[in-house]
Amino acid sequence: MTGETEIDNEVFSELKLSKRENIFAAISAKANAAETNFLTLLRYAALAMASLALISSAILLALGSFQQLGRTRVEPETVALVSDDVVPTKLEPETVQASPEQRKSGVSQDVRKRTLLIYQSKFKAFQRPDTKITEQEVVDFIWSADRIEKFDALSGQQLVGKDNKALVDRNSTMLDALALVETASTTGDFNKQLIAYRNAKKVNVCNDEVKTRSRTITSWDSTATFCPSWYNEPIGCNSTREIQEPYVDKVCEMKFPEEIESPAQQFASAIQRYADIADSRLVASRIAADEQTANNQARKLEGISHISTSGTLFLLFLGVMFLYLFVALERHHRNLRLLIEKREE
Repeated sequence: MTGETEIDNEVFSELKLSKRENIFAAISAKANAAETNFLTLLRYAALAMASLALISSAILLALGSFQQLGRTRVEPETVALVSDDVVPTKLEPETVQASPEQRKSGVSQDVRKRTLLIYQSKFKAFQRPDTKITEQEVVDFIWSADRIEKFDALSGQQLVGKDNKALVDRNSTMLDALALVETASTTGDFNKQLIAYRNAKKVNVCNDEVKTRSRTITSWDSTATFCPSWYNEPIGCNSTREIQEPYVDKVCEMKFPEEIESPAQQFASAIQRYADIADSRLVASRIAADEQTANNQARKLEGISHISTSGTLFLLFLGVMFLYLFVALERHHRNLRLLIEKREE
């Protein structure tokens, strides 16, 4: 009996040990399967992240490099005027009169001759007897000191004339303005105002003017002593004095309409319009160039940021690929070890 009992205990122990080994083996198999699935998922995730990082890096690198193309600084565009720019757009009262004082105009002989030629051929025929001026006065009036200074400021800027040729100095700019005025003077709107000035009729214009007149009035002079009893109350004497009395008088005279400029003034106004429009367009061109330059600088800075981000993503790609390689090596090592163990068995 004792022998049988020992045999039974041994069998029970072996069964118990075999059952425990089976449980451990099942747990180990499940753990291995879970580990294999996790590593597979990790490998696929690493591949996806690496691909996304590499593609994003390439896109940002290409975009950043493209944003570096082109010049950063933009030069102002050239400005050219046409004859329509110097045509008067509305009737304006004549505010400037030709000065009878002769003075040196400060313009070259070419500009002087060209100015007189244009005035004589295009404007002189429309002047009235009451507005005749000499040739010297024409040049001095059209090319006033302020206007010459204005054209000085225009010289050497991004201004072009006929055939897109640059106007490099004051003289060429003045000649370009004269050429446009000569062309514009033959257009309908310009010619209509010249004809209107020439054909204008005097009209009776009446205005109320405040004038003064002298008048003698009676008053009491408390300081006078020339009359009897001047010392009795009231002290003084009755006297007269002269005063200046304002009054309103209607004054009428025959006048030409003042809203139409004389030919010389229209000529000068056209030259002034050329200078004003050219200056405004040059300023607008500079502003546009500065704005575009700022946009280019911002674009290139953004491109540098994209290139920097591209480098960061590429480093992330290398890190993920290192992790992927580590997982792959570990998996390969595990499979190799299992293969060696099977061969040994």
